[in-house]
Amino acid sequence: MEPQQRSWVQVMLWRVTQWLTMAPKEPHPASALTDAEHAKRFLLRTLATSSPILTENAWDTIVAEKDTDILAWDVALVVMDANEIHRSEVRRAFFENAELLRYAIAWSRDPEEMKLITNLV
Repeated sequence: MEPQQRSWVQVMLWRVTQWLTMAPKEPHPASALTDAEHAKRFLLRTLATSSPILTENAWDTIVAEKDTDILAWDVALVVMDANEIHRSEVRRAFFENAELLRYAIAWSRDPEEMKLITNLV
């Protein structure tokens, strides 16, 4: 991953982590964060009518996913505003590249990485 790409991934990682931390205080589909089937229905309904437009492979990945942590990230990515071009491209990359998403989630679970990212943001 190029340094600039890494920076954009880190920024989105920080934003998703912040959103998931604040989610209980904001109106959102709360059960979509803890129930895999509800999360998938929410994602399918929402993505069918809004951006990003996903490939068939990304759709298949969402439908097959059982990990509620990954689905919670997907919900956060759909709900968050990504109107700036780089953010929208990184958001789509998370949907299209399961390895990138798992990498970002692993970063989010590492307190030292999160401290570094928070200092950057």
